[in-house]
Amino acid sequence: MAITYYVGSIPAYYEELRQKASQLSDIIHNKSVAKIEFRKGVFDLNGAQSKHPQSVNSFSDIGLGKPLSIEIMSSYSGDVPKKFLGRRPDVMTFSGVKSYLEHAASARMINHIQERAEDYSYMDIGAFENGSPIVFYTPALHFGSLLCSFELVADTIGKSFSKALTKLFAHAGSLPIFAPAAPFLLAGSIASRYTGKTLHNIFESKAFLSEDITLRFDTPEFPVAVARQWLVCNQKDQDPLMEYAPGFIAGPDGRQVLKLVHRKTGKVYKGKAPFMIVNIDGRDRPELEAFKSKAASAKVLEQFYGNNKSSELNLSILEEALSLYNDFYYLDKIKNIQHSTGTLDKGKDEETEVELLMESYKNNIQRKEILNLQI
Repeated sequence: MAITYYVGSIPAYYEELRQKASQLSDIIHNKSVAKIEFRKGVFDLNGAQSKHPQSVNSFSDIGLGKPLSIEIMSSYSGDVPKKFLGRRPDVMTFSGVKSYLEHAASARMINHIQERAEDYSYMDIGAFENGSPIVFYTPALHFGSLLCSFELVADTIGKSFSKALTKLFAHAGSLPIFAPAAPFLLAGSIASRYTGKTLHNIFESKAFLSEDITLRFDTPEFPVAVARQWLVCNQKDQDPLMEYAPGFIAGPDGRQVLKLVHRKTGKVYKGKAPFMIVNIDGRDRPELEAFKSKAASAKVLEQFYGNNKSSELNLSILEEALSLYNDFYYLDKIKNIQHSTGTLDKGKDEETEVELLMESYKNNIQRKEILNLQI
């Protein structure tokens, strides 16, 4: 697993995090542990707090029943695969998330398209560019494990396909494009000459960065996931990148931008290895409540892909219907729990868990008036 976790500013391997999970929990909750030693440095809670003044927002706790968001904060191209005759390709940032309860593949999301990507460049989404850094959001987590995937893919097929695809971000608002929906949105006017086969070839191009992450919240002998930054990279690049950590650098326009900087010299990373810097956080973000319905509508479109070529599919109507389905899905779970609570012994751990699930299901309902329905 080529994921570097940052404990404060100290990079840590997954194996270290697993071994020191109880110590990390103690220091976070202000218990007896004063510091933790990692291979790349010593984490001291007081020292970490002094580096982050009150004006800087800290991470909010995550866990069952709490909000959870995953967001790509920065990505770096490294040495980008070239097209035929050396033409620079467009680079697409893909992501996907699903719970361990789901057997089917996740809806595939396109977070960003960098046209004619330069080697050794940071591919952040600017105010005048299309794209969204959001990978996942739920107002209340209610499953024990979450599987996350990240990819950088160079478009080595379509000469102008990604330019047409960028126009689809208007349909997604502040959210990513969901790749399965793209053929239907393109079919009407933007790029009807692209066939389904060509589209799937682009979406399934070999990634030059590909990594999976599992967040665990109730698995014995595994560290419970906590809010933090990740560095997502290929396995062969992890050790050299351990000498670096995320840091803010003044950009050409005066903005502070997040980059990977050397922990001793402060120099910005400019090597060949591609990577992403990802935040996992527990802040409540009501502006992202539409995320689930858009993901669901993409999965429904994928099921019909190749059979229904209609260009009249109204994605907004489908999203609205699936949002309503989402609410009744969680309402049904609430009713089932209410019918079974009589069998629980008062004061037992099971009762606390049931109460947590009930609150999580309620928080996942977008239209709260549905809670008043009698079913």
